[in-house]
Amino acid sequence: MKTKEISIKTEQDYKKFIKRLNLYKRIFYYNRYFEVNTAIHQNEIKPMVTALNIKHRKDRIRYIYDSSCHLIDKKYERCDTCGFVNNKCNGCCRRCLYQTPNGCRTKNLTCKLFDCSEVRERYDVVQYRDLNILKLFSLKNRIIIQSDYFSSREDVLKDLYSYSILYSGIRIIYRFIKTQIILGKRKRRKDMQKIIIRPIERQDIPAIVDIQISGWKTAYKGIIADDFLASMNREERIAKREKDISEKDFIVATIGDEVVGFSRYTDYPDQIGGFPGIDCELCALYVKPDQKYHGIGTKLVQSVMNEFQKKHKTRMIIWCLKENEPAKTFYHKMGGIISKEKKTDFGGRLYDEVGFVFDLNRKEIV
Repeated sequence: MKTKEISIKTEQDYKKFIKRLNLYKRIFYYNRYFEVNTAIHQNEIKPMVTALNIKHRKDRIRYIYDSSCHLIDKKYERCDTCGFVNNKCNGCCRRCLYQTPNGCRTKNLTCKLFDCSEVRERYDVVQYRDLNILKLFSLKNRIIIQSDYFSSREDVLKDLYSYSILYSGIRIIYRFIKTQIILGKRKRRKDMQKIIIRPIERQDIPAIVDIQISGWKTAYKGIIADDFLASMNREERIAKREKDISEKDFIVATIGDEVVGFSRYTDYPDQIGGFPGIDCELCALYVKPDQKYHGIGTKLVQSVMNEFQKKHKTRMIIWCLKENEPAKTFYHKMGGIISKEKKTDFGGRLYDEVGFVFDLNRKEIV
């Protein structure tokens, strides 16, 4: 193997060397061993020369990646760079599966380049253009290294090893979507832990009426006539609920001091409607519109089912409008099966309803 000697004595020589990196990494220098004599920028030049002398593609990529991480870590080794508050990052790291109270454990070079605005406010951060060793990457890998967030070192290296930017791009997008799904599930579990289910109290009535009215206007817009939705009177419904809570079972869902949902249920035969085999009913289920998809409805339904199971009830029904697709999807997911249909009257107009029947003898309730 022939030796390529390079002498760097001045800043001009250094700039020329950096410009020629794109040439030195080419295949026609594959059989050249680089030796550089320099007294300036030794900490930067040494890893670049070492990388040039690594001829195996994957080994070179891995060395460039790890050397870049090392250079960044050395700059911040005595800094609390991420500045976690209450063991949590308030920047983009909150979107990452690998976040810990002590910072990031992934050794992800993309994240270490600190595009985070919160870090940039505190430090003069190392940026992509500051790491000349990255010029030894191909154009494809330079694009990847600026966009491969929320991934482990091993995943990023696999993306860099690939010859296809399309393949790497698909992997990045897939991991991002997967991460957001997992984080969403974690958030819902945490949210559900904050939800308290308790019997209704008289002071809850205005809140549940507001939830019902806003729920109707949101869920039934375009299904039930606008004039009926507009005519819903808050005071009248509060008065009605004052009477209802003394006659039927009510529970509410709260987060902190806020009522975010409620349900009403019954196991009195005369109130169920005379359907054979049905011995209990979830009469109403409402969740505050801006609190939907946080597990509140699920927890309310589970609580009602548990109450019925304690009373040895076997089949529960809940009715919803036939055109209310989100509600139908939810009840189906919870294990309900459409078994009944009927007409119901709102404001002098008839609407189709479907009845979801739940088997309470199942060992597990979703």
